[in-house]
Amino acid sequence: LEIHFINMVKFRRQKEKDIKNNLLERWVSFLDETTAQDVREEIVQMDSEIQKTADKLGFLLQDKDALDFYYMRAMAKSDITTGLNTALEQGKKEGIQIGKKEGKIDIARNALYAGLNVETIEAITGLDKDTINSLKG
Repeated sequence: LEIHFINMVKFRRQKEKDIKNNLLERWVSFLDETTAQDVREEIVQMDSEIQKTADKLGFLLQDKDALDFYYMRAMAKSDITTGLNTALEQGKKEGIQIGKKEGKIDIARNALYAGLNVETIEAITGLDKDTINSLKG
């Protein structure tokens, strides 16, 4: 298993992309939504694994339920990120220190207000569910 963190802004600014010899650049170019369609088709023809992925992606895009699930999941992830960022920004404005229990309670209260679920807040703050539920009001 390999994990690569790719700076997409930097990758997109890169003038020369070696899709013929560099497997990582080939995959990133395939997955990058800004890659031209003709380049993407060329990439698919070069690599059997990418071709399999493109076929599965094409199949999934035909399944309305799978596509709806994908968009719902993406929206949920975005909502969680937005809620967390809102809570953290509110905490910064109020000078809350995350390490202190009082700060964690304020963060949890703000996260509840932003619409995060109890399980997510529990994972972020380390507070128990009862404490978090007691903040609802």
